[in-house]
Amino acid sequence: MQSLIEQFQKNFEMLHELYNEYNAHTNISAIRDQDAIYQKHFVDSLYVSTHIEKLQAKSIIDLGSGGGFPALPLAIVAQDNYHITAVDSVGKKTKFITLVKEE
Repeated sequence: MQSLIEQFQKNFEMLHELYNEYNAHTNISAIRDQDAIYQKHFVDSLYVSTHIEKLQAKSIIDLGSGGGFPALPLAIVAQDNYHITAVDSVGKKTKFITLVKEE
């Protein structure tokens, strides 16, 4: 059985791979450097989780989610502790979010 950390690592690696594949043909973000993706999209998104825990929120809505940040990284670490809804008006970005969710 995988540890929680190993599962998070696997999920973030999958998110990174899907992000790169999708972003190569459909621009969802100008950030392309691996370190910048992890820092500016993944780590920055997870900062919000400290506030979610303090508020004991059970449902989160990410308005203007863009390419799914912070919604996607938060969904990875949510562990069914809260439900996340991502909303954006740009179809190509919501298609990416849906693709990640399905994977």
